[in-house]
Amino acid sequence: MEGILVDFGKAFTFFRQDPDWISKFAIGALIVLVSILLLGIPVALLVGYQLAQTRLVMEGETERLPAWDNVGKLFMDGLNLTLALLVYSSPALLLFCIGFAATLLPALGSGSDEVAGALAGVSIGIWVLLSCLLLIVSLAVAFVTPALNVQYVRHGTLGSLFRFGEVLSLTRAHLGDIVMAWLALLVANIVLQFVISVSVITICGPFILGLAGPIWFLAATGHLYGQIATKAGKGLGPKPVF
Repeated sequence: MEGILVDFGKAFTFFRQDPDWISKFAIGALIVLVSILLLGIPVALLVGYQLAQTRLVMEGETERLPAWDNVGKLFMDGLNLTLALLVYSSPALLLFCIGFAATLLPALGSGSDEVAGALAGVSIGIWVLLSCLLLIVSLAVAFVTPALNVQYVRHGTLGSLFRFGEVLSLTRAHLGDIVMAWLALLVANIVLQFVISVSVITICGPFILGLAGPIWFLAATGHLYGQIATKAGKGLGPKPVF
């Protein structure tokens, strides 16, 4: 499996091989719209769609988008991964809360300009330190996210996402591919935002691309993660129905 290369270009163009890609994108765009109107409540459904794309690629179906006909499973899968990501991101939230508390330090010296100035310096120092730690934690979460996707698709349980040894082992083994995948997704997101911004010359361009674009991005992300999983070379067991 070491000879398998990740095809980054295919991850962003494969959808055209699916004869039903327009209808699948349309349904996805509608869900994105509903998610916006309901302040992100259905977002787990979109995360589940990304997982479904990863599963398809791991099963060898590299030219098909997932269908939207098993909404319950998509939602539960997405919810489980979202909950796990929140747990993995909790150190960053804790650091942010500490930083927010540090901004209140100067108020403790309100009776003395000298004390207030000293506490302000301490507050700034704390924020600089915490900013560095936040960056490290954020990068760590970003690096393990692909492994979490693969881990969940392999085992299908929330508990499997907290088998830290397996997650870290997968991350280390394919760190190069993970970094390249993130760079590719970063560039793709920049291009997508640029295309949306210049499409303002049409009446419906920004609206359509703003809703369908996230589905394209999720599908590409799932495809990349699926390719990384295929390179890892481990089976999935029985094929689920979508």
